[in-house]
Amino acid sequence: MKAHSFTYERPSNVLEASRLLAEASGEGRVLAGGQTLGPMLNMRLAMPKLIVDIGGIHELKTVEHFVDRIVVGACVNHAVFEDWIDPTPLGQLLSRAGGSIAYRAIRNRGTIGGSLCHADPNADWVTTMSLLEATLLTASTKARRQLPMSEFMLGTYSTALNPDELLVAIDIPKISSEARWGYYRICRKVGEFPEALGAVIFDQPRKVGRVIAGGMNGRPLSLPTVAEFVAATGKTPELPEVEKAIQESEPGFDSVDLRHHAVAVRRAILMALA
Repeated sequence: MKAHSFTYERPSNVLEASRLLAEASGEGRVLAGGQTLGPMLNMRLAMPKLIVDIGGIHELKTVEHFVDRIVVGACVNHAVFEDWIDPTPLGQLLSRAGGSIAYRAIRNRGTIGGSLCHADPNADWVTTMSLLEATLLTASTKARRQLPMSEFMLGTYSTALNPDELLVAIDIPKISSEARWGYYRICRKVGEFPEALGAVIFDQPRKVGRVIAGGMNGRPLSLPTVAEFVAATGKTPELPEVEKAIQESEPGFDSVDLRHHAVAVRRAILMALA
């Protein structure tokens, strides 16, 4: 099957891209790396009247380092993170997440912003940015907004972006050099979306302890009781305790899925404490 006919535009700046989306009145789609939208167009799961290709906007491809945060352009490729030579805990975590996505050919083209805007619950960046409590910077013809990751993703394939709005950058808080992190995926084979994903961070100097279960039925699930237990005891909880925390926060999983999520979370904790 081939894509439905559409108009193609390649703007040179964010304002022009926003204007084109506004004029499309909800019938426009943004093309970044095309690793998700391309197949959707060919299968006619998406049939927009307008494609706005933002791949030529330089502003969206930059990475800025500040004292307390990193601001990453929405069109930065996954491979940039995979190849990142940064020995800090944050650099290692971002490299692990970026390098876990699909295959190298896809990582060379796919973008962090495209992944976040697609809002697949199984996506690595969705879980990672939830773990790091990133802030997403958006722009439209009317204004620019700053949305916490917890407010940006509304559910499966659903975000808070307006039809004339696009993601510009991701503001990622830095973690201390003493921070410990863990990231564990469960999937049938390399290159697939994970069936379950565990991501944890314990940063004592910043008094941060966070445990996230990814690959859920919607947004990633925070497990504060598990994080508090690990921070207080320095020990890894047993599987039944993790399963109980997941079930209390999001009931409805069958026993197999529940075990997968609990194992992913527990192994991420073991990795952090190792």
